[in-house]
Amino acid sequence: QETINQYLDRFHAGFRITGTKSTYIGGAPSSVYQIVINDVPVDLGNADSPVSEPTFRNTLSAGDRSTLALAFFLARLQREARLEQMTVILDDPFTSLDSFRRSQTVSELIRMGLNSGQIVILSHDSRFLYDIWRKAAPADRKAIWLPRVGEDNTAIREWDIEKWVQDRYRQHID
Repeated sequence: QETINQYLDRFHAGFRITGTKSTYIGGAPSSVYQIVINDVPVDLGNADSPVSEPTFRNTLSAGDRSTLALAFFLARLQREARLEQMTVILDDPFTSLDSFRRSQTVSELIRMGLNSGQIVILSHDSRFLYDIWRKAAPADRKAIWLPRVGEDNTAIREWDIEKWVQDRYRQHID
């Protein structure tokens, strides 16, 4: 909970989690917690919770939910004893984030890359990937592209991300 809240603070989330408890409902390990927004605790709720009752579903925006999920993920990785031996793969880790949270996500991923064996970031957003590219040390980065080849195949190719972003910029100006 403390580590997750540290990440939420870094993302300027405006909320935190509290009251974290472990449960074993149905024999499977799980966690229960509350979200605190403006010093008001909000329960997670479930599919049967009335729409009129404040719950996780109706109080957090899509960006807030993405931020919370990323904070959970990063906090879990931070506690991983073998992180420096692991390859971490992320697929579009910034969905629905505002510009500050997007920038902070770049910084956190760079930090995670320095602490892990390898980090692979997949995205359809070339500007986001370029932001990471610019902040990563040249010796620590590699850009690849996965273009379709025919109907059923994909190739793996080196990608000149700087040329790509520059060409896209020129296309937008034109």
